[in-house]
Amino acid sequence: RDVLLRAIAGSATAVKVGVIASLIAAVIGVALGAAAGFYGGKFDDAVVWAYSTFASMPTLLFILAFALLVSRNFLSPGMMHAAELLGSVLRAEPGMLAVYLAIGITGWVTLCRVVRAETMRLKTMPFVSAARVAGVGSAVIIRRHILPNVFHLVIIYFTLSFAGAIMLEVIVSYLGFGVQSAPSWGVMISDGQERLWRGIWWEIAAATGFMFVLVLALNVLGDSLRDALDPRQRTL
Repeated sequence: RDVLLRAIAGSATAVKVGVIASLIAAVIGVALGAAAGFYGGKFDDAVVWAYSTFASMPTLLFILAFALLVSRNFLSPGMMHAAELLGSVLRAEPGMLAVYLAIGITGWVTLCRVVRAETMRLKTMPFVSAARVAGVGSAVIIRRHILPNVFHLVIIYFTLSFAGAIMLEVIVSYLGFGVQSAPSWGVMISDGQERLWRGIWWEIAAATGFMFVLVLALNVLGDSLRDALDPRQRTL
């Protein structure tokens, strides 16, 4: 097979995994972080307990276990039916769907912490107090005043988590629990490893080279967005 075309096709898989997994993590992190920071009380305690629990888990082992459950049909029939339905919507095989969900479920912790802290600061601002005095509901305040002011954090996090999701997908696919039928840099590295001892190095070099360039570009983009959107990073 053409190694260059296979590496280029693998970039589509990497981008798809990065976008969908980062979106799942961003939605969970923003929703829980904004609600916990704004309402406080027992709900805030529950969210803090939840992200503290997820933060203490070994991320890679959790992803591998979740991918094993989905891709090897170890879930209950109802959950497998829901997974198949979601896979048909996303047009993803079981291994790829497991990577989406596993990375998304484990990747929301950092964003939730940041959004929660920023929401706790924003809810004491005068414009939020004025909205409350005017009789605006809490849900409307969160949608109109809180979320727009934390959106720059979401953009920065999304860009940086995109790169992390790509690297995790490569690791999981390399170990045989992720993408199998679609082109993947992890599968290329796994296949090329068997032929490396014969001097066939270009398959691994193509996969790692493409991954290095894409992850480096995303990290540079994330740093640039942080400097441009975060007021505390701007120089006068």
